[in-house]
Amino acid sequence: MEAIAKPQKGETIFVSSASGAVGQMVIGLAHRAGCKVIACAGTDEKVKILRDTFKVEHAFNYKTTDIQDYLSKHEYTMYWDSVAGPTLEAVLATIQNRGRIVGCGGQLHDSRSFLSANHRH
Repeated sequence: MEAIAKPQKGETIFVSSASGAVGQMVIGLAHRAGCKVIACAGTDEKVKILRDTFKVEHAFNYKTTDIQDYLSKHEYTMYWDSVAGPTLEAVLATIQNRGRIVGCGGQLHDSRSFLSANHRH
């Protein structure tokens, strides 16, 4: 993360699948670099852990929240992508200009299309 995203103190990163081992590592690295964190997880219990244990500044349940609407209310310049699909599409619509996206793995939601036709070049 540090070599690719080059996080700077005061920046904000969005971390998908944040409650997993990799997401937790990214949260720790981001906080160590002086960054704020937006994180998502798939249950309210995991969101509570992200807030209470990992001190994430903003956390939401991606299953019950409109991802694009939520992200549009928060400025961020980095995205740690572990899921691709609709989450990545929401990021492409809301990340700040000159934002950085780091892909790790990628649990495709639809094997027929990595991105919708709106984001393919």
